[in-house]
Amino acid sequence: MNQDRIKVIEVFKNNLVNFIEILIEQFPSETDLIIIRTFFLEMCSAVDIINYFSNKLLNDKVKTMIEKQNDQFFIENDTLFSDIKNKQKVFHFKNVWLTATDNQKKSIWQWFNKLVRIAEIYKSV
Repeated sequence: MNQDRIKVIEVFKNNLVNFIEILIEQFPSETDLIIIRTFFLEMCSAVDIINYFSNKLLNDKVKTMIEKQNDQFFIENDTLFSDIKNKQKVFHFKNVWLTATDNQKKSIWQWFNKLVRIAEIYKSV
């Protein structure tokens, strides 16, 4: 693997962890976010994480939903959550989106757009 790709992978993982930490601050009662952060930090390889996100987010339909900040991405679209076995958790996180403030949603969209851009760079190097 070339050095550019390794750098992009690290940037992606660091941004993802920063995003999750912000979510933990914004939604302190959502303790599952702490588990998710730990999972990404300690149990997943950075390559697996970026490949998962690239496969899930870098198709035209999903990318357009993110770019246009279409709420249906979180409410009806199961692309990101399709591998989660506990469908009750998926439903719960969709409800979190519905109760989020406009500022919280704006922040989440900004982070998703950033992660998509980094994943695109990863695919191109």
